Formats: sequence, C-alpha cells, structure tokens
Amino acid sequence: MKQTAVEWLIDHILHSEFEKDEEWKSIFDRAKEMEKEIIRTAYLDGMDGEYNTSEQYYNETFNKETK
Repeated sequence: MKQTAVEWLIDHILHSEFEKDEEWKSIFDRAKEMEKEIIRTAYLDGMDGEYNTSEQYYNETFNKETK
C-alpha cells in the first residue's frame, strides 16, 4: 500500500517517545488533513488544466522563492 510522505513520517516518529503524546497525535492528524487537501487541490487543478506541469503547480503553490 502506498503512503504519503506525512504518513511515512508519522509511522517512523510514532515508534519513538511521542507515541503516547496526545498533543503530537493531534499535530500528526492535522498534518495528514493538510496533505490530503493539497492532494485534492492538485488533482482538481490538474483536471481544470490550470497548470501545464506538476513542477509549475509546485512552484506556484509551495515554492516561496519563485513568488
């Protein structure tokens, strides 16, 4: 099964001291929701033809140096 980068990171961190910390669990849950929204937006923008390439989408959405 495929994992997002956030899911992979959480799986590896949860084997550490943060495993039972509810505050960290809340942070991880929020990170997963944020990543899910990014994936949905990228898909929908791609369907609309708003971006020519995934590189263009990334740069215009996340790469603050190009703005």
